[in-house]
Amino acid sequence: MSRDRSLDEFARSAPSDSADGDGASGDEAAEAEADSEDVDAADSSPAGEEPVDDVSPAVSTYAFAPDGAACDSCGAVVQKRWRDDAGLVCPDCKQW
Repeated sequence: MSRDRSLDEFARSAPSDSADGDGASGDEAAEAEADSEDVDAADSSPAGEEPVDDVSPAVSTYAFAPDGAACDSCGAVVQKRWRDDAGLVCPDCKQW
């Protein structure tokens, strides 16, 4: 059985900070560094597929504005908006 791992270990652009004094003991830091090297050395891509180097940032699917915000589709000022093709839209404009 494998141990739990941080998602940061799998991001190619994220620096490895396992030995930077994150509270791990010397043995734990050495083990984490060895595991990190194993991940880097292994080709985790399925055969014939290139790894993705640039990851798009996540976008919200919902937004709440206590004072209200304009719907990107109809312009109505509402507190709750959902992401749609037009942007953040009110419940009436959202294609459910």
